[in-house]
Amino acid sequence: MLRIDTQINPWIDQFNIEEDKKILNNLLNLGYNVSKLASISNNNDYILEFIKMNSDTITNSTNLKLQNLETTLINIQENSNNMINTQNQKFFEIIERISGKFYTSSNKGKIAENFLYNTLCELYPNDYVEMTTSTAHESDIQLKSNDYPTMLIESKFYSNPVPTKEIEKFKSDMDRTNIKYGIFISFGTTITGKNKFQIENYNDKLILYLPNADFEISLISLAVISLRKISTYDNNNSIDFDLITQKADEILEILKSLDTLYENITKMKYELLKNKKNIIDNLDNIHSTYLENEVLIKNIIVQIKNRIENRLNSILNIASETDNKYVTFQDINYLGESKNKLENILHVALCKILSSNFNLVFKNDNYYVYKLEKCIAELVLKKTIIKFNIINCDIQIGINNSNIINIDKYISLL
Repeated sequence: MLRIDTQINPWIDQFNIEEDKKILNNLLNLGYNVSKLASISNNNDYILEFIKMNSDTITNSTNLKLQNLETTLINIQENSNNMINTQNQKFFEIIERISGKFYTSSNKGKIAENFLYNTLCELYPNDYVEMTTSTAHESDIQLKSNDYPTMLIESKFYSNPVPTKEIEKFKSDMDRTNIKYGIFISFGTTITGKNKFQIENYNDKLILYLPNADFEISLISLAVISLRKISTYDNNNSIDFDLITQKADEILEILKSLDTLYENITKMKYELLKNKKNIIDNLDNIHSTYLENEVLIKNIIVQIKNRIENRLNSILNIASETDNKYVTFQDINYLGESKNKLENILHVALCKILSSNFNLVFKNDNYYVYKLEKCIAELVLKKTIIKFNIINCDIQIGINNSNIINIDKYISLL
């Protein structure tokens, strides 16, 4: 026999234990169930565990993407050199397929001339670049400037080393035009007897040789800058051209480093943009997961509240929240037969709700959706749209002819 402590339960004195056994048993049962359900409502471990589980999933996904990014960077770095080395070859293969011709010297020469002309126009927009290939006894290009002497520039794109006779022709062109500064460029091969950036003093004229230029814009720019700097000195005989050639080689190494730096910066920019997209995608995923968790948590809270309320009602025989009569399929048949298209759409929605084992109550010209005697949604018929208000999630959806096909998805939110 349980001894009841009247200090803890002073209210027991107002009951007669023998006569009020049924009431006391109901009260004890009520207290037990309320305390059990209250402990459920206060227990957030399940919710916290769910959120933690999803957070770990997002973290693992992000780490995996970072590992894949690192692998991709390594692959890009390994492939970039091969791509650069084959770029020129692929370019000429495309030219060959388009023109239907093989690499004749005339075709290759025109490609080199056009490349040189466009490069000089881009490097020196304030100067005048004159193409003189069509003029007899003149070299390919003259570079004219208001601040520096005119330069004569010759380009060759041979399969074999450029012979000495081509150098002699270039010197004759310089004598004929009386231009004191010239640049002799070979894009694909060496120049017989000449080193890279070698400067020759010929008849009080200067010629800078640039073999194996390989379509490097930086080499062309360095050649022009070097001759223009030399032209500022009045007495060229006092200049040590061997030293200039040596220093030019050192500058070329620096330029290679600059090219590598630019290549790395380009890769970095690409990866930054790629990472930016990945971060945005991850943030979208986190936000989506948060919204899903928010809806889940709200549903859990509503379920707990409903369970508590149902237990209280069943124990104390409290009346249901509504005494309204539930709507049946027969009650809404007239909507399906109506000439009003919006009422036809409402009929489809109501039938789907009834088929999903929810109850409907018609009150104040609106339809209310009930689950376990609890109102969870309402449908309001407006002039041009049906408003579907989901009370639990605080969501309002406008239903019309264009989205009635999604009614099953909307009902799944209940």
